[in-house]
Amino acid sequence: MTDIRAPYAYTRLLEAGLTEQELKEIGFHHGYWVDKAAVVQAADQHGLTQEQLMLNPEEVANQRFKSKLRGNLTSYLFEYEGAFRFSASPDHMRILGVEKCGDTALPVRVMDALLLEKTLYQVIARAKHLLAALDSKFVASEHASVFRDQQDPGKFKPRAPYRQGVSNGFRVNGQTFQTIKQIASAYGVSYERLRRQISESDVPPTEMSDDQWRECIDYANKEMRKTTDG
Repeated sequence: MTDIRAPYAYTRLLEAGLTEQELKEIGFHHGYWVDKAAVVQAADQHGLTQEQLMLNPEEVANQRFKSKLRGNLTSYLFEYEGAFRFSASPDHMRILGVEKCGDTALPVRVMDALLLEKTLYQVIARAKHLLAALDSKFVASEHASVFRDQQDPGKFKPRAPYRQGVSNGFRVNGQTFQTIKQIASAYGVSYERLRRQISESDVPPTEMSDDQWRECIDYANKEMRKTTDG
C-alpha cells in the first residue's frame, strides 16, 4: 500500500457524486491521506482519469512560490530564518503566497503546500541516506583506517584546535560590516533579497568587489520597488 495526500482527488470525487461517508469507505482519512490504488480504482469506477484526480504539484504550483522554494527552505533549515519562519516582510510573504501559522508561515494555496511537503520528504530521505552512510563509515573505522586523522582501527589522532581568528567582515565601498544584515540595513534594502542575490552569485561575499556589491544592492532595491509599486 502506498498512501498519498490527495485533497484535490477528494474534491473531484465529491463533485462526481460520492458522499463523505463513501469517501471514508474508499479509505480517505484525516488530512486527505488515502491509498493510491484506491484512488485509481475510484477514478475508473466514476469515469475519471488518474490525471484528473492526482495533480502533480510540480506542474500546477504557483511559479513564484516554486522558484523561491529552495532558497526559502534553505534559509529556514540552516539559518532558522526567512519566509517559513514568519520573519520575512509582509509584502514579501504576500507575494510568495505564505501566511502566519503559529511561529511559522505556510502556503496559502493547497498545491504550493503539497509541493512544500513533497520537497520536505525528499530532504528527509536524503538526510536519512546520508546519516546511514556516515554511520557505516564510523562502523568501518572500527576495523580499518577510513578517516584522514585516524592512525589505526579505533585510534584517532587529535588535531590541534583551529585558531579562532577575528573575522574581517565584508568590505563595501570602503566600509566594513560584520554581517550582511548590517549591509542591508545601511543601504535600506531587504536582507532576504540581498542574501538571495549574493547566494546566486559565484563569488563568496568576503571576496566580492565594490561593483559586485553594488550590483547585488541595486537588484535588491529594484525588487523592493517592484513590491512597493505593484
